[in-house]
Amino acid sequence: DVAGKKLIGMEALLRWESPCLGLICPMEFIPVAEETGLILEIGNWVMEAAIKQIIKWNMQYGTEFCVSINVSAIQIQNTNFIYNVKTLVSKYRVKPSWLNFEITESSAMSSIETYQEVLNELTDLGISVSIDDFGTGYSSYIYLKRASIDYLKIDKQLIDMIPTISSDAQIVNAIISMAQSLEIKTIAEGV
Repeated sequence: DVAGKKLIGMEALLRWESPCLGLICPMEFIPVAEETGLILEIGNWVMEAAIKQIIKWNMQYGTEFCVSINVSAIQIQNTNFIYNVKTLVSKYRVKPSWLNFEITESSAMSSIETYQEVLNELTDLGISVSIDDFGTGYSSYIYLKRASIDYLKIDKQLIDMIPTISSDAQIVNAIISMAQSLEIKTIAEGV
């Protein structure tokens, strides 16, 4: 939190270290997992691991940190997604305010009508929702206004160029102003 200059949360990031191939980038294995349907099993494992970890840290340090968990469009489209989330929240008795689900701007905005009900259900549970990589896709003000979005994560490419490219700084300022007018919080990626 820039204003309070304190840590308020973190993001769960999935990595794969293959004994044969070494470290494999998510950009390589996530699309394959989505194509094969394995993303549903992987996504549930990631949610459960992140929930257990945030509970451990918050109990150990007496904090109220939030963990952001990336979810695939395929997970959200799955009819069991909300059921799986509710099951994990109930099983581990995790505070919903400790959870944030992130969906990329490109997938969220391409099917916002499909996701709107799921996003609203997450919000009703007390779980926050972020649009990841914001500023690189084709977002619509109307879609942002309609959906239950709590955070816009401004894409790292824009953040990295603020000191050197004035147009990127202007775009970031415009995103922040728009988000504030919609009462959506902003997160700068990669700081």
